[in-house]
Amino acid sequence: MQHLHLTLLAMMAWAVFAVPGHSLPASVDGLAGCERQFRAQPEDPESARCFWVRARTSADRREAAQRVRKLLVLYPRNPGLRMCSVVLGLVRSDRAEILLRTAAGELFRRYPGGEVLARDRLVSVLIGQGRLDEAGREAEREAEAARASGTASRARNLALADISRARLLVEKGDFEQADLLLDQVPAGPLRDGRWLYAASQVHLFGGQLDRAWDDCTRMSLPGLNPSLQAAGFFCQAQVLIMRSAELPGEANRSRIEEAARAARSKAEVGGNRAEAARASWALVMLAKDAGAARSEFHRCLAAASDDHEISVCRGGLASWQVSAARAPRGEPDGTLGSFGVDDNDPLARVEGYGVLMRMTWKMQPIAEFIRVAQHSLEETERLRAQQTGSSNQMNVFSAWSDDYYWYAGRLLEAALAGKCPACLELAFGALERLRARTLHDNLIAAGTGAGAAQAEAPKPVRTGAKVGRNDPCPCGSGKKYKKCCGLN
Repeated sequence: MQHLHLTLLAMMAWAVFAVPGHSLPASVDGLAGCERQFRAQPEDPESARCFWVRARTSADRREAAQRVRKLLVLYPRNPGLRMCSVVLGLVRSDRAEILLRTAAGELFRRYPGGEVLARDRLVSVLIGQGRLDEAGREAEREAEAARASGTASRARNLALADISRARLLVEKGDFEQADLLLDQVPAGPLRDGRWLYAASQVHLFGGQLDRAWDDCTRMSLPGLNPSLQAAGFFCQAQVLIMRSAELPGEANRSRIEEAARAARSKAEVGGNRAEAARASWALVMLAKDAGAARSEFHRCLAAASDDHEISVCRGGLASWQVSAARAPRGEPDGTLGSFGVDDNDPLARVEGYGVLMRMTWKMQPIAEFIRVAQHSLEETERLRAQQTGSSNQMNVFSAWSDDYYWYAGRLLEAALAGKCPACLELAFGALERLRARTLHDNLIAAGTGAGAAQAEAPKPVRTGAKVGRNDPCPCGSGKKYKKCCGLN
């Protein structure tokens, strides 16, 4: 359960912000009504927006897609329909940015409200690609367009712009400022599905679990959009996972599983593949036997829509195998090769190294565990150092520091059991290294200068590469003992 909690931090980049949740005029009746409205007012972006707001279920999305395709034949350059084609997934991901930028340019000044919608979706695309600086510029343009919009829609557009900026702050790890920004949105109908989803993530990962639970519960209420309900149920599972780290128990596990299954059920109705995959990931981690874990893993893969989601599914299965003391393909070999981890995904690699450490502890001699764990921590530090300027560094830091504490705990356990007396010194050394790295980072963040930070920078981790794979750590003294336990 502890590793389930750690993985949540690495999954923040997998958040789904494209949850419909805005109201429409009562006169619009279903998707047929959306088409009538569009034919009557094709230049108004609100007419095209009707399609994705009304696409509440997977069946609705299919019907909306058919109607939009038909209208695109008649209105191929309509910016509203171009936006709609992106939201409904009718275009490849590499075309989405081009279409949204084109739509925003065509709507600039003519329809500020439509420009807000285009730039709002563009911010989502850029955040998903990790291009946070560009997303920030688009968020500012969205706010400018919102201020220029007509009186009737200005409040809603300003709320959309605030949510976009809050999402960006979440990605940068600034939960306090994101919370303040979301609080600027007036209570009432403007705090809709998108606001609730953003607020739930801010409160969840900002440590405000009671407020997050309230957000989750409101999202999962009967009668709401099934996609939004799915996000609400999975959010409940996330809160329960966070709480279970402090108060573990079988009751918690049952409640988490119940919430995850409800999330997947609603996600399948709403056609929300990402939320279905996330729910299946949690169910993989909670599986009680190999058959259940494998079944949930295949459902996770079936719902995954990109390489990152596939990597998370694989990481879930590998984590379950660690908890069950089963290696994915034979015994661990000290590398991430058997986990299918994407080399270009730093968070997945950090998660993989944590899994590898735990698997080696269960299945290899103490000397090999020390070698693999020290190498894993060294690689994690290297990956973390490459993530400056994004929320990735915060997520990697969380997994990195927890892995250090876990590693030190296992060394102390081995020392107290008499399996490796010198592991006591290794444990204190590991915690001292963590302290030194934390101080080093604080000095850098405070801007005290490279000289002071350089003085506190910790030395590289010794990997103990000379230790043989099957050479046990002897319970004696002398050069052989020191060499085996990494003290040379």
